[in-house]
Amino acid sequence: MPAVFKVHTSFAVVILVFICGFAQASDADSAEQRLAAAKQLLAVEPLEPRLVSALEIGARRYPALYPAELREKVIKRLRQTDFESKYLVVLTRTFTTAELIALGRFWSTPEGKSASQKMATFVTELSGLVDAELGAAIAFVERAPTKEGIKFAARAIELLSSAIPRIQAAITTSDFKQIDQFGRAASQFLVESGFYSAAPGPTKQFPECADAVKRVSDLLSLASASDRAAVSELFFDRASSHLKACKVAAGSE
Repeated sequence: MPAVFKVHTSFAVVILVFICGFAQASDADSAEQRLAAAKQLLAVEPLEPRLVSALEIGARRYPALYPAELREKVIKRLRQTDFESKYLVVLTRTFTTAELIALGRFWSTPEGKSASQKMATFVTELSGLVDAELGAAIAFVERAPTKEGIKFAARAIELLSSAIPRIQAAITTSDFKQIDQFGRAASQFLVESGFYSAAPGPTKQFPECADAVKRVSDLLSLASASDRAAVSELFFDRASSHLKACKVAAGSE
């Protein structure tokens, strides 16, 4: 979903929640009584100032998406539509007569008027908090280690831990056959573990480990048989740091 669409959609939800407030529905009264109470509430707490306030907060949060000219056109367009009638329908469908009367009574008090002025800011901040917390929770659950993920991390650590000293010795003795063997083993491991797949899997739970194998494998492929000895220092510095990152991510260090 495009980022701009998500921003507009999220803020539209914020506006609606801000307009409606908070209460639980009940059906212990008539539609006519609800409509009368809703109109009284609208007289106490007009709709347009709430919309203007919500748009202004949106402009402060996303200035590029809510320029002043756009806000003025939006308010003008809402005045030309039956948005207020639709708003009344939502109120009467959601709240009971008693709840609507209680809301009107509260919005009429000094505390209610003060709360009304703060509600848009509160709901906007709450929306951002919920988005952040939900995103973090989803990311945590998606990356929660599974048996396959733990097995994958252990294989990556074993592969790197055993291969690095062998490659160091191979470079020292110019035994490039062993270096090529590690490169092939690393490539096979990455293919088998799903590193090149977009599907969720062990590599998504321990990306540091998959990245370590991939980077070390790439370092080897960049050096030809004639110049691998020259990159040995660079290789081992990076290989060691990648191995450490993998161990830390897997909780092995």
